[in-house]
Amino acid sequence: MKLFAALALAVALWPQQQTTPTFLETLEVRITNLDVVVTDRRGHAVRGLKRDDFVLLEGGKPQTITNFAEYSGSSGVGQSVAAGTAPAPPETPQPRKFLFYIDEMSLTNSTRAKLLDSATALVRKEMHPGDEAMVVTRAKAPGTVLEFTGDRELVEARLRNAIDQTAFGTRTASQAEELFYNSIHSSSGREYASMARVYATRVERRVTSTLRTLLGLVGSLNQVSGRKVMVVVSESLSSEPGREAFTLETIQSNTQPTALEMASLADSSGELPLSVKFDPAVMSAHASWFDARPMIKELAARASANGITIYSLQPDVAKSTSIPGGQIATPRRPTSSPQQALRFPTSTSTSSVDQFHRQIVEGTRNTLQTLADDTGGKFFIGANQIDDGFRQIAEDLTAYYSIGYRTEGGGDNGVRKIDVRVKNRPELVVRARRELLRRTPERRWTRSWRRT
Repeated sequence: MKLFAALALAVALWPQQQTTPTFLETLEVRITNLDVVVTDRRGHAVRGLKRDDFVLLEGGKPQTITNFAEYSGSSGVGQSVAAGTAPAPPETPQPRKFLFYIDEMSLTNSTRAKLLDSATALVRKEMHPGDEAMVVTRAKAPGTVLEFTGDRELVEARLRNAIDQTAFGTRTASQAEELFYNSIHSSSGREYASMARVYATRVERRVTSTLRTLLGLVGSLNQVSGRKVMVVVSESLSSEPGREAFTLETIQSNTQPTALEMASLADSSGELPLSVKFDPAVMSAHASWFDARPMIKELAARASANGITIYSLQPDVAKSTSIPGGQIATPRRPTSSPQQALRFPTSTSTSSVDQFHRQIVEGTRNTLQTLADDTGGKFFIGANQIDDGFRQIAEDLTAYYSIGYRTEGGGDNGVRKIDVRVKNRPELVVRARRELLRRTPERRWTRSWRRT
């Protein structure tokens, strides 16, 4: 009877217990890990640093380093130390992902051979069991895209295929753009500016297409764990595509007749015909090119948020200003007639790099430098730095520090600045990602990019 009464009482109280609210406070705590490379000025790895040697700032505020490990190139393992604890047993690095992006290029045989040898050497030395690689190229040829695979021989074969497509003399999109620019015929500064804008639009489409491809590749690695390395090789990826057609020096060299031409073209009154009167200020007022720098910064920020380190290479800088046949394409002024004085044929001079091509080289350098610097990688320029570049990647993969710290709170979709330093060692070079993106799954990457 007592048992029956107890059961009856429990049944009577059950609905009340179910409706009684339970108050819980949830605080999200995250551990953020950063891969940090420390070198001397010559690029040699600095080993033996301890957790207390580092200073970590997020948004300018010091953070407590809760987890620390050094990975040694000699042993291939890391010694992990959590705050307030003794060193943990050595731990093996996580599997790694390698992504090679080979842009459309026209490289000399020697440069192409260096690129292939160095890239395949990296694969042979650093692709360990569990690691995977992918090769992507802009060229539209079969077999140029490879999903992630751990088959080193297959990766090497696809690298060879992609690099073979960069043979010197191959007609690339950037060369087609330059041929269009050199074919411009104009009878006034305003007409020149109009045609130059058409040229700038063509360059913009190619550059933004490449950047969107890289954005997609970076996004595809969002849910991939382990260390992620992207190698970007390009010779024409300007941060301000089309600007080279609107520099003052370019306008003046392409539109202003020489003193001799002016004398020969002047009529009896000493006035020049309207067809050869050019005002650089008028054309500058009608200049228009695309500013890709916000898009580049977003690409770097997304790569940082996804833990991707970008290493970039701009090979064959001197050659990148030339056309098939080894001659530098330089606008020049013909001297026969007013109409011919407005044309921009290709010169055979190889004595110097003109402002037009210098802008392309410098704009590409700005793009690749930003991607490398903001993600903790490194930028290399010129054929003679190809070997050094891939050796640096190999060393960074085996000799680095892993630093972890706690961050509290939910996702706020905010970009936070990261700064890692070594105390009292200003002579050392510290490379790590510079930005950290706190985002919710619903975060959408949208931005309005503008023309200049």
